Amino acid sequence: RYPLHVNFYPSNNINCCKCFLSELKNKGYYPKSIITDGWDAYISSIKDIFPNAEHLLCHFHAVKRLFFRIKSAFHYTQAELLEMAAKLFQSDYKKTVTSRFEKLTQKLRDLGSEQIIKSLKAKMPTLLKSVGSSWRPSTANAAESFFSHFERFYRLKGPFPDEKSARKHLQLFMLGYLFTIGAESQPCPLEKIGYDVVQVPRPDIVALKNRMAS
Repeated sequence: RYPLHVNFYPSNNINCCKCFLSELKNKGYYPKSIITDGWDAYISSIKDIFPNAEHLLCHFHAVKRLFFRIKSAFHYTQAELLEMAAKLFQSDYKKTVTSRFEKLTQKLRDLGSEQIIKSLKAKMPTLLKSVGSSWRPSTANAAESFFSHFERFYRLKGPFPDEKSARKHLQLFMLGYLFTIGAESQPCPLEKIGYDVVQVPRPDIVALKNRMAS
């Protein structure tokens, strides 16, 4: 994917989240929807900076969190519960997902796990928004893929001695990332937004890199 904005922050608290979204807004971006892993600071920041943007929750992170809570509560003894959780969002139909959710909550209720039910039930309306949608993303996999690329880069180049060095290396990473070809020779990020990378002048590439990491 092509990242619209990249920056370093000391934390992922609400102030840093608002700062990131404000920088994105100052570049002229007004997203129709924003998908997150459900971190409270993200949710509050989106409401303040992009009040008209629809907030979506990542299905992958929701199931991952559900797995963790089930395993913590039952110590891996409830294989059926884990299977039900894994299949929860594997459908393009809201009715099917809702039916699976009801069966899962009934199973949890029978086992006395009201806290897990309460947490999942509160998130379901937001999680259901992307089920069967032709334009709403259901996972944050694109962002996770970007983070994975940077983590590999950091393991080779980091740790950075100071902020100046970190920002210099971030720009170096972005310059390489723009041309990274995906699995099975999929287009690189620049090609995905319509560039013929063979024909793009170098100054234009540098300008794009600076726009994202500034």
